[in-house]
Amino acid sequence: MTMRVLPLCLALTVTACTGEDVVARVGARELHRDDVAAQRRLTAGSNEAALEQLIERELLASQAEARGLTKKPEVQARLRAAEREVLAQAVAASVADQVTEAQALERYKGDRQRFTVRTIRVAQLVFLAPPQSTQVQLEAARSRATAAWAKLLGGDDFAELARTTSEEPSTGSKGGELGLIREGEMAQPLFEQLATLAPGAYTKPIQGPSGFHVFKALEAPGEEVPEFAAIKGRIVAQLRTEAERALREQLVKEVSVKRYPERMVEESGR
Repeated sequence: MTMRVLPLCLALTVTACTGEDVVARVGARELHRDDVAAQRRLTAGSNEAALEQLIERELLASQAEARGLTKKPEVQARLRAAEREVLAQAVAASVADQVTEAQALERYKGDRQRFTVRTIRVAQLVFLAPPQSTQVQLEAARSRATAAWAKLLGGDDFAELARTTSEEPSTGSKGGELGLIREGEMAQPLFEQLATLAPGAYTKPIQGPSGFHVFKALEAPGEEVPEFAAIKGRIVAQLRTEAERALREQLVKEVSVKRYPERMVEESGR
């Protein structure tokens, strides 16, 4: 009686013995839906294209095993490195996923001063010289900016010059006003320079990516605590970084590590 009882998988069809998430078999290897999803994230192709790519790689991988290449020390080292990196990223992601918006809000409410940013309110004159400008065009823009600056020294009104000479219409029509600028919204060196201006003072022509600018401080620098929604992403990122750092510090304390530096051999030519 026992001789006539076949193993279950031989008595059923191949489909019935295959897990529902298996999308292909390559020899003895199985490809799963998650494999296809991971491949799509790498290539941004369709499911069908990702599956064909995986089948091709599996065919080559099976050949590597058949030829004994997986026994080579350098191949084993690379396999261990790949596994190590995937697992390290997975645990880091799991720690990051534990950070909640509620924790971010608690951090924000508990230490609002920590998120204070400096602000400035300035106006500008703009004299265009795009990156593709020739040297002649660049010098011409510099000359126009210098002429406007000279008029300011002579007592001309900044807002009127912005309306009549500035080459950036969206601000020129408003007397050059840029509105409130928060630290981080412009290049830091320029922000620092403008933050030193007393109300009513203006700069010499400053060259930027799009041409030359003359700035005027409209009021003294101030401070602002942004709304939570505006900086929620930054706070969450901070909390995730802190959580990952805490995990690393905990592991250093809890897990024994023994080093054997005398066994390390430098590769020739390095």
